[in-house]
Amino acid sequence: MTCVGHKPKHQSDMRLAENWSSLDPEPRLRRKLLSVAQSGSEDERSDLLRNKLSFGTAGLRGLVGPGPNRMNEAIVRITTQAVALRLGAPEDPISIVVGYDGRNDSKRFANQAAATLKELGAVVYLSTEVIPTPLAAYALSELKCDAGIVVTASHNPPEYNGYKLFWSHGSQITSPLDEEIAALMDGIVDGSFTPPKVSGGTIKSIPKSVFDKYFGHIKEYEFSSPSERANLSVAYSAMHGVGGPAIERALKDSGIKVFPVASQHKPDGNFPTVAFPNPEEPGATDLLKQTATKNAVDIAIANDPDADRLAALAPTTSGEFKALTGDEVGVLLATHLIEQGCRGIFACSIVSSSLLRKIARANHQVFLSTLTGFKWISKAARDKEAKSSERFMFGYEEALGYCVGGVVRDKDGVGAAVTFCDLVAKLKSDGLTVWDKLDEIAKVHGVFATKQVSIKFPGLSGATKMANLMNKLRNDPVHSFGTFNVDSKQDLLKDKDYPKSNVLIFHLPNDGRVIVRPSGTEPKVKCYYQVKVDVHDGNVTEARKKAGQLLTRLCNVHQKEVTST
Repeated sequence: MTCVGHKPKHQSDMRLAENWSSLDPEPRLRRKLLSVAQSGSEDERSDLLRNKLSFGTAGLRGLVGPGPNRMNEAIVRITTQAVALRLGAPEDPISIVVGYDGRNDSKRFANQAAATLKELGAVVYLSTEVIPTPLAAYALSELKCDAGIVVTASHNPPEYNGYKLFWSHGSQITSPLDEEIAALMDGIVDGSFTPPKVSGGTIKSIPKSVFDKYFGHIKEYEFSSPSERANLSVAYSAMHGVGGPAIERALKDSGIKVFPVASQHKPDGNFPTVAFPNPEEPGATDLLKQTATKNAVDIAIANDPDADRLAALAPTTSGEFKALTGDEVGVLLATHLIEQGCRGIFACSIVSSSLLRKIARANHQVFLSTLTGFKWISKAARDKEAKSSERFMFGYEEALGYCVGGVVRDKDGVGAAVTFCDLVAKLKSDGLTVWDKLDEIAKVHGVFATKQVSIKFPGLSGATKMANLMNKLRNDPVHSFGTFNVDSKQDLLKDKDYPKSNVLIFHLPNDGRVIVRPSGTEPKVKCYYQVKVDVHDGNVTEARKKAGQLLTRLCNVHQKEVTST
């Protein structure tokens, strides 16, 4: 393929564009890429041609557009070919589940993935409609498939899409598997090998019985009585995503009254009522609060657009609905499961509150701490199960991701919603709220106050600036952050207890800490803060006040030091 006109400024860019365009079935994107190679700015050429999408904490994710650094049909096809080849296709028969969310390009990309797999002789179980990511992950396990693909960008803005990849164990892939698949992708792009087309591939629908089993399993972690659940009312937002039908089925089958946010209930890839479809973002739950207040519900919940995360808001004594943090929901769920007699492995990411460790060990449960990303929680639990008689009971990460009972080996915003509403129903029957329960936990273990702050690094120079910041923090000695002494620094590029990761942990006295790491999906460095204050004479209010003040001071002094680096 050639481009008519003046010779490009960089012949290598044109070769890259021509090579990629030969793999891209979309004429509009081919033309755009060749135009950038011909006459685009240095920044455009670098962005679209010289960079490429890579597997982060949750698969591939990027803006929709042309070239190897964007989500498009070509990247979906190439990635899917690499996945199939890694599994052994076409020599060995393989089966793969393919699902998709409600984003504008997701169905098209999913169909491309399914067609690609069929060409390689695979058996494909393709969702006939949009599907929550946890249900697709469950289908993979239930159908005993070799892998699962979900086309979704989770909570990113509407311009994005992505590709989550699950393996036969039901969890998302970790290294070195992601590196092996990336190497195969490079070989396909540079022509080192061409995947053959073979006969025998088929595309089937995911059987309805699979979903029926899923809903049966998540109800196993519902411990309240029918009358307690019938006395519970819930406001719900699907955030323009795919969780609505699953949440309504799960909760209404339990007798719980559900009041959906009507304008956000159906999938809409344009996300018209939210600037950023992430329940953690300011303003994202405004309509949910309105619905909750109007209907005087007991609790308000929201999923992110692919329904693998869960946000919760509860009324305060003034009647205002206030969001619980991911850490608060996590420790509430863990405590609820333990109090109902559930035993097993409890796990959380290193950036989540240390409170779960205290709760698990105080109740003689196995506790695991893992890298950020739910795939690492699942892997650690899987490894522990293989070496012991324990089984995975609960895992969470502070970014609103929870897994209850190991029904799904990944974040499950639907299953977690069922168990969370169950605990609220039981608390209500005892005349208590989630805030009362958190106070009970604090009296035993102390107040753990946590906060996450992100430093954005936009533009093409962002990655370099992020790397420079991490290198400086890694190499320069740090003895204190203002009045907060640093007891030790833990570098996870060197720590033998974790897979190598670009994470720094600064340990402070009395369970305090600061954690710094680059985001795996967005151009920013994330900083996680934690302080702990013991409760004296049962005065939780005073301890929370002191913890809040300490946390604010720590955040301010650390952010000032980091941004001046």
